Amino acid sequence: MVILGLFVDTKLFMEVAGTSYLGRPTDPFLPCQPIYYGEVGAGFKPLVLCGGLYPSPGLQPSVGCNNSRKRNPGMIFYSLPREKERRYKWLAAIRRDLWTPTSNTLLCSEHFLSGAKQDNPLSPDFVPSLFAHTSKREGEKQHYAFQKFQKTQLMKRKIRENCSSLADPSTTGVTDMEEHEVTTDHHTDHSYSRDTGPGIVEPCMNPSCQAVMFAMESECTRLRAEVCELRARVEERSLNEEAFRDNDTMVQELTGLPSFAKLIIVFNFLSTFLKVGKSITPFQCLILTLMRLRLNVPLHFLAFFFGISKSTSVRVFNNTLDVMFFRLSELILWPSKEQIQISLPMCFRNNFKNCTSIIDCFEIFIEKSSNLRYHACYGTRNWDPKAGHREAKTGAQTYSQYKHHNTVKFLISITPQGVISYVSKGWGGRTSGKHITENCGYLDKLSPGDVILADRGFNVKDTMGLYCAQLKIPAFTKGKAQMHPLELEATRGLAAVRIHVERVIGLVRNKYTILQTTIPLTLCQASSHGEPTSIDKIVTVCCALCNVCPSIVPTE
Repeated sequence: MVILGLFVDTKLFMEVAGTSYLGRPTDPFLPCQPIYYGEVGAGFKPLVLCGGLYPSPGLQPSVGCNNSRKRNPGMIFYSLPREKERRYKWLAAIRRDLWTPTSNTLLCSEHFLSGAKQDNPLSPDFVPSLFAHTSKREGEKQHYAFQKFQKTQLMKRKIRENCSSLADPSTTGVTDMEEHEVTTDHHTDHSYSRDTGPGIVEPCMNPSCQAVMFAMESECTRLRAEVCELRARVEERSLNEEAFRDNDTMVQELTGLPSFAKLIIVFNFLSTFLKVGKSITPFQCLILTLMRLRLNVPLHFLAFFFGISKSTSVRVFNNTLDVMFFRLSELILWPSKEQIQISLPMCFRNNFKNCTSIIDCFEIFIEKSSNLRYHACYGTRNWDPKAGHREAKTGAQTYSQYKHHNTVKFLISITPQGVISYVSKGWGGRTSGKHITENCGYLDKLSPGDVILADRGFNVKDTMGLYCAQLKIPAFTKGKAQMHPLELEATRGLAAVRIHVERVIGLVRNKYTILQTTIPLTLCQASSHGEPTSIDKIVTVCCALCNVCPSIVPTE
């Protein structure tokens, strides 16, 4: 038979030996056009398009499949479903262009994973999936989904068997039809209860229903216990207040503070100034900052740990550090002489009963600067020493001959009780302790009659004399063959009490390990002129937090 086809817009005209074919759209959801045949002037009848280009009616529509009832007598053939949604899914899976199904269109069982179609919407065989156009990867996915579905159905079947075994089969009165309905995948409309009146609901007394209800209640109880356990684990990992409550060891290891009570005191002192975010609470902001100072943990690790972005962790750390600096700076205060005398330790009462301060300097490593402008700044005569500590943090001024590294130097003062009473801003490591003492503002804290203990490098006796204060330092041995016995005894007594300032410096370093690492230059630069740098804020906050902890100086 000779077939001649001509496409004109969306209509297809065909002539086959006096028979005219006219195609026109009937289903807007399909990309192809149906074909009707019949004599000209007569009523048109539908023609079924099947496996070939234009096969005879009654065969399946899958391209590449030649199965038929004549060739395969024992094979099962399925007509397309009548439900619109399921029918569209079948047609989308077949992927046949220029074709419209009819009531005579059939699909063989080889296109289903189990060899038969399933009416359960959860089953992969609810829609055919095995065709010639199916790739190997898609086929593996379909087989995996089918195996998973079988395991799920087997588990459901075991649960139903266990529930039915709890009831007596002789008294259940379940018929074969009811048992068949129970084994189906669809949910029944049974509510396991009966309505005896308005507002009164009693459970169903059917033994089978009671067994099902008992199994469901047992499962709900187990799931509730599991949810409570998982919720407790999540709360413990989320580092909120409940995670630290009654766990002082965790508080000490992560924050450096001695107990949960003092952690809450610090938090309440800062909470009204901490910014509230959507992804992190104010308490977690404080914990993140304390962990950064205590453990020197990188911010990108803290970002993953708290479930936030790296930029958010940087912003949270900087904002919280600013709040802690301006609020906790009040914990570093200069006490009066009367307050010191009330609780003066016994080791000071014999020879240094008027001592109010012990001073020393400690240095923190920083990165080396490549800015040559700062290399010549320190040696110029026009350099302002009062403002120079801002520029002294980079270049040649930061190189310490004592540490053989670029450092930032801080002056620290403690009371005889071991409380930090003063911390200066950062200076370049090349700056001497005498210069820092005279220009950092420490001398303004002194009162007439104060006794200051220091090392040999702090030779500022004349300067302190202007404030009517007395400086005690070890005796110099230069040019002496042997020290006088009185000088030797005074030096020994001075060294025995001056060592406490070094112990406090060691406590600050060991408690907050960020001070033990090499600080990047970005933390040594102020955001604006006159503002403290990040390293100044970090040192001040660490010293203030150490004042919250018990003193290491014995009182007896």
